[in-house]
Amino acid sequence: MASNDSKITNPWFEHDENASADGKFLKMFRDFRKLVKDMPKEDLEGLAVIGAYGIFWRLVEFLHGNLLAFDEADIIADDLRIEPKYVEMILNDFDLFYQKDGYYFSDRIMRNLEKRKEKSKKNSEAVNIRWLLHSFNESYKEFFNEEPVLTNEEIENLKTYAKKIPDLKEKLRDIVYSLSCVKFDTDVKFKPCANWLLKGNNLARLLNGEFGGLKHKATTKEIKEAEKTRAEEAEKRNVKSELELRCESASGKAEAISIIQDYYKNVKLTCLQHKAMVLPYFRTLMERFDITDKEVIEKCQQN
Repeated sequence: MASNDSKITNPWFEHDENASADGKFLKMFRDFRKLVKDMPKEDLEGLAVIGAYGIFWRLVEFLHGNLLAFDEADIIADDLRIEPKYVEMILNDFDLFYQKDGYYFSDRIMRNLEKRKEKSKKNSEAVNIRWLLHSFNESYKEFFNEEPVLTNEEIENLKTYAKKIPDLKEKLRDIVYSLSCVKFDTDVKFKPCANWLLKGNNLARLLNGEFGGLKHKATTKEIKEAEKTRAEEAEKRNVKSELELRCESASGKAEAISIIQDYYKNVKLTCLQHKAMVLPYFRTLMERFDITDKEVIEKCQQN
């Protein structure tokens, strides 16, 4: 659909989307509303013109953050405390806005939104690049004990890799560690560095395993977590459960059967009827007091 949008495009200035919600403006609106009843007719006529301009900018503010259907002029009218017909005039009679798919649009607003989107994308990319370089520098200092000095071309090469490899940032530490381990049989004295890595396609060659698989060196956090896990597993192996301790401390056949009976209160008897399902220390307990499966099953059936 062709646009009848206003042809005014430049120069332009940024306008706060929520300007009309500012406390100072709200006070101005209130005070002028109080003055209306005492204003002479000629003053009201002059204000009507600039009022139309104000309605236009309120619509611009609204459409920068919302969709407005062709039958929703009353939303703006209610906000401005005016009759919907005045809002409809601004929307429909002066080619300032156009309708498409049941909604009002403005080419200028769409351009502004696209510029905002591009700016947001660029800002996001800039943040990602800064974080990428920071991660690379930190990893390099960890394994090479010095900060890399990169040329603009090498930085651009790293950016290009980041676009092609979505998880490059997560792999950077392993890449740099693997770089520190690379050795060449033809030149044992040569030690590849950051500048070598970011020349040509050397980083891709490293990732593809041309110099051996990507290596990983555990971080301090990973080492601590692994130690904690090992300690917890060792503790589980060394500490006996309360049930196992009860079995070991049982002093007679009746007490032994009672321990087993308590355990199987909420367990199907079919589990007990299959020896493979019986806990190992129950089996030891039954052998210790010469208890048969039949005795235990009969006792459990009384639950």
